[in-house]
Amino acid sequence: MENILNSSPEFKELMRRHIKEMLSYLIENDTGFFIMVKKSENLFFPKLPERIFDSLDDVVFLGVVNYSFETVRLNGDELEFKTSFGQEYFETTAIIPLLEIKSIMINQVPLLINIAEEDTKEIEQNEDETGIPAFLRDIKE
Repeated sequence: MENILNSSPEFKELMRRHIKEMLSYLIENDTGFFIMVKKSENLFFPKLPERIFDSLDDVVFLGVVNYSFETVRLNGDELEFKTSFGQEYFETTAIIPLLEIKSIMINQVPLLINIAEEDTKEIEQNEDETGIPAFLRDIKE
């Protein structure tokens, strides 16, 4: 599993294409959406003030709706939109490489989950000899 998900350029390219096609479809159909990305200072321009950045969770949930949706665009392999944070609505532009998007959702329903960049070693360690992850072994029909 690790070879396919982590080191396979073909798998990463497949995920990048899926993400781009999903975002294109939503944008072309005037449908706002939410994305989840790992927190990084390199995603926001101008940079977020330290107190705002430090208050964010490790995974950031961003809504591309309303004003943010009006400013959204796909620029090559990046998603770009304006957003704001904090009580003072600090405005910044999010520029997110497509493979940094971990999930795309509408109304709390996941449309796409990107595992191309995830560390799969922990997943494999939790599998038994049948390859079934530990959390699935206890499911009763």
